[in-house]
Formats: sequence, C-alpha cells, structure tokens
Amino acid sequence: MLNWQQTLINGSYNWTYYAENRNWENIVVLDNVDIVKAFIEEFEKVIQSHEKIYDVSSKQKMDIGINLNEYLTTDYTFQAKKEEQKGNDMAVAKIYTEILRLNNKQPEIQKARMAVVQKINSQRFEACPFEIGINFKNGYAMAIPAFAPLPITVKRKGNTPINNATSLQITIQKYDYIHQNILQFTMDNLKIAPADTPKIEHTITIDQNGIMTVLCEELNGYGRTKTMRVDIKGFQWNKTEIDITHNWRKTRQQVTAPTQKAGFRVPKTVLWLMEVSFFKLSFVVKDPPFG
Repeated sequence: MLNWQQTLINGSYNWTYYAENRNWENIVVLDNVDIVKAFIEEFEKVIQSHEKIYDVSSKQKMDIGINLNEYLTTDYTFQAKKEEQKGNDMAVAKIYTEILRLNNKQPEIQKARMAVVQKINSQRFEACPFEIGINFKNGYAMAIPAFAPLPITVKRKGNTPINNATSLQITIQKYDYIHQNILQFTMDNLKIAPADTPKIEHTITIDQNGIMTVLCEELNGYGRTKTMRVDIKGFQWNKTEIDITHNWRKTRQQVTAPTQKAGFRVPKTVLWLMEVSFFKLSFVVKDPPFG
C-alpha cells in the first residue's frame, strides 16, 4: 500500500480477522523516498504489462462496505461457512461468537450460534459455551476461554483493591458476547494488607456435568478459604437469546393456530418439518389429513 506516494506499507498482513488475531503476519511501514519511488515504478510496470478489464462479472463483486465491523463480519462469516463444510462445529461456534461481539443485534447469527452450541453439548457438556472471567476492581480478566474442552481447571490471583481491607467481593462473570454475573460472594475476616497486595488465589474448575467450582484461598494472611459451586448449564443462553427463542415459538403458535381451529389433524412429522423450516425463515407446506 502506498499512501500519498510518501509512505509504503508492505508485508503479508491484510485487514481481516484472521490476519489480526490468528495468523503469523508481517508488516513494514517505510517512508524512505528512494524505496517508495522504487515500489511506485514497479507497480506502474505491473499495470502496463496487463490488459485492463472493463467488464467484471457480478459474481466476482463483493460489497463489504467501508465499516470495519461489517468488513470483519463478512470475513468471519466466510470462515464460519468454510468450517461448517468441514464439520468443525467448535470452530463455527467460536466464529459466530466473535461476530456477535462485533454486533450483537443479529438475530440470525444468534440463532445459528444457539443451534451449533446445542449440537456440541447434545450428549454431554463437552465445552463451556462462553468465556469465564473474574471482575476485579481494575476491570474484567479472562480465566477460561470460550469453548474450552472440559473438564478444565485454572488458577488466577487477585490483589487487595484498597488499603487495610478486611473483606473482598468475588465476582465471576460469563462472557459470550454479553457480560453477565454468574456467581458473586464475599470473603470476610481477612488479614489487612496494603493495596495491590496479592490476596486471593482463585481456583476455577468446570467438570463435564457443567458444574463450576470456585475455590478462593487467602494469601499473605490467615489462610482462609471459601468454596462456591454453580451449575453453568443454566447460563448457556443470555436474555437476548431466550427472548429470540420465546418470540419464535410464540409466532409459530400463532401460525399453527388457524390449522388447529379448522380441525386439521397434523402428524408430528409435519409439525417437525414446519418447526425446522420456520427456524430458517421459510415454510414446508404439506396437506394434512382432515379430521
């Protein structure tokens, strides 16, 4: 990339999610006049040695917009479709989560994410469908990454937020694409210490039944401990996803109500087809037998 014929940006890096977050990329920014000039001359040679194309097929055009989030969302979506074709459900779920972190007002992506999460954990709770972190005074810190295989155990330390504190509030949060408290409790009667003294070691364990155990041990003090447990399966869906499911079911009931009033007898197989098709915003029409 040449910027006003004064700056050269060169390397393998491109403005995509994978380049920014996952790939090993390189990028060099130069403002040396001679080097910039040499690149310009070489670029002109490339242009002159190729025939100009005036008619580009519409299939080859892709309007990703100028908005960065839209650009990254497009990049994510392509990657999700590719992983879906491979049958890599875990990767698909991670990508959908990243899309929703860019913009969580996307009902279709939310539904798609819910479906793949249900598929992953249909037999047993194999992966935690959201990130788990600790909300310290200076902000949120991730402890367990989203979709980490279970069981898993991690340890994180926390410092005293103020001088001579004798109690500390522990807040454990989930983060899929919305932060939500899932566990909050207090450790009391701690030995006083200056601010920023390492004070609590958190040991967080999640088993394959979806039970999260948080063991907090006092450091540099009396050695007090406290253990709390919570079933995180109940936190798989946030309020937005629950509302989407509720609205979808309510609408489906309104659609099927006229059929029931008319005295139609609809087999379970037909209802199942209608349910799946409605989820995809289309319908499968079958003639049910009359009662």
